[in-house]
Amino acid sequence: MATRTQSQMITTSLWLLVAAAIGLFVYQDRKAKETAKQQEESSKLLFVLDPKLDPAKEKDRKALISNISELHVLNAKADKTQQQIRLKQTKHGDHSDWDVQAPVQTTADGKEAERLLADILQAKRVEVATTLPKDAKEANQALQKYGLDKPQLSVRFVHPRKNFGIQIGKKDGFTGKYFARVEDSKEIILVESSLFYSADKKLFDLRRKEVFTDRTPDIQQISLTRAQDQLVLKRVDEGNTVISSGPKHDDHGHHHGHSHGPAKKSLAGWQILQPVQAIADKQTINLMLNSLRYLKAEKFVSEDIQKDRKSFGLDKPDVSIELSLKNSKGKDSTFILHIAYPTKAPQKAYVARPDKGAIAEVDRNALKDLTQQVFYFREKRALFATNSRIKQIAFQQSNKTFRLLRIEGKEDEWRVLNPGPQNADKKKATAFLNDILSVKVSRFVAESATPAQLQTYGLDQPQLQIAFYGTSNKELLEQILIGKQENDGYYATNNKKEKIFLIKTGDITKLPTQDWQFIQGGKAPTPPAARPAQTPVPTSRPAPTQTFPKSLPKISIPAPRPVVFPTTTLPAIQPKAPAPALRAAPASKPAQR
Repeated sequence: MATRTQSQMITTSLWLLVAAAIGLFVYQDRKAKETAKQQEESSKLLFVLDPKLDPAKEKDRKALISNISELHVLNAKADKTQQQIRLKQTKHGDHSDWDVQAPVQTTADGKEAERLLADILQAKRVEVATTLPKDAKEANQALQKYGLDKPQLSVRFVHPRKNFGIQIGKKDGFTGKYFARVEDSKEIILVESSLFYSADKKLFDLRRKEVFTDRTPDIQQISLTRAQDQLVLKRVDEGNTVISSGPKHDDHGHHHGHSHGPAKKSLAGWQILQPVQAIADKQTINLMLNSLRYLKAEKFVSEDIQKDRKSFGLDKPDVSIELSLKNSKGKDSTFILHIAYPTKAPQKAYVARPDKGAIAEVDRNALKDLTQQVFYFREKRALFATNSRIKQIAFQQSNKTFRLLRIEGKEDEWRVLNPGPQNADKKKATAFLNDILSVKVSRFVAESATPAQLQTYGLDQPQLQIAFYGTSNKELLEQILIGKQENDGYYATNNKKEKIFLIKTGDITKLPTQDWQFIQGGKAPTPPAARPAQTPVPTSRPAPTQTFPKSLPKISIPAPRPVVFPTTTLPAIQPKAPAPALRAAPASKPAQR
């Protein structure tokens, strides 16, 4: 029995070894075929700079390109003065920069240069068209035949002290491919048309076309000098004090020993320094900078600003931008750009650095923010309090006051205090807070309001005051005061009463401001019944009978005495009988004569 079991185990082991051997053979065969295929594909590459690196792999391709120091492009189709372009790559630690060395000296479009090199390094020959004869005359005739004696395009590059290059000639009318020749090779080959289009680069394609700095995160201050004014914006980091908030103790001349709330606000973003001091709309500023950062030249109309400044109106620019920058190491620098708007080309603008470089033509529409009024750049929120910090809201309208109190631990639940607590409608209270914190200023009326101005706009005795508090009624976060109304809005100010601004009528009238509007199931109080108007009575007529209440106490009225008319006063005609006595008013008992 044991012998039989051992025999089965040996048989199983042998089969496993056979299976493993077959699997290993299949794996090695597949690997060998893949290697052979890779070698075959590699043999078709126009350039093999490093046998260990595969240009088809992005990581290897980047490593190859990083070691290329120069790139030369010859384009016979370009203007004669710009047919030969030379670029140089300079390394700076973990990154590198590309610069155009000829025909002008300027910053290169590094991405475009590296894209061209990536296409060149991955290019393969399709087939060999012919081999150049040994005879020089016959070789020259062959080159002429395929358009390679004076090639349309030529690309050369330097990889660690060794030159590589390819020339591209005529197009094969039958296959649609192009004849080409690798430098120092005797073969004339066919390459894909994609290589021709990749190499078809002119100076404009390989130079940097962005006219603004790409260091927008380093910008600390912006100065815009326009025809109407000078706008100065300063970046404010988180934690920097930019604006005061809360009433001043100087306003009432004494100190109570308690706090009016935070005396300062800290806002990250931008502040306007000129022509007014105000908070800037950081989204507007950042969008403007982003638009400028990616603003590209449509063409370069001059390579020399010093020579052609006046010709393009840049001796007296319409807008001048001056940036103050500070890099991560704390080094300061300045960037200046001048802009001119030509009258003959209303859709275009000319931009240039004032000291050196080219003059670029750009789309004027991309610069529209630069000529906007100061209001466009200002923060337009009427209130800056944070929703989550608000725990109490106090309303004062005429002589009526009430409060909304946020229930602790329940951010969306409120109570109405007037004076006793009542449950507030959660949706109405939440909607009110969201709406009032979203109210925007439609116009700024005064920057430093005087008492006379406050009185003019009804803000010395506002018709509505809404104050926002923190956890204590001594922690005043913010307050808004609503004054007179004009056609398009209400005048308003805050608790400092410095700036007067206008808020659209609809933004105010849609807000609930009465206590019953917040109470669950609250209804508007019924107004007292109006007393009926009395009709004026002419003096020549007796006064009308007074109207008495519906119910009167019962009273007894004594019967009047009978009245007898004397005969001497009667007319000549005698009555048939004496005049009867007047009937008395009803009484509890019959009247006695």
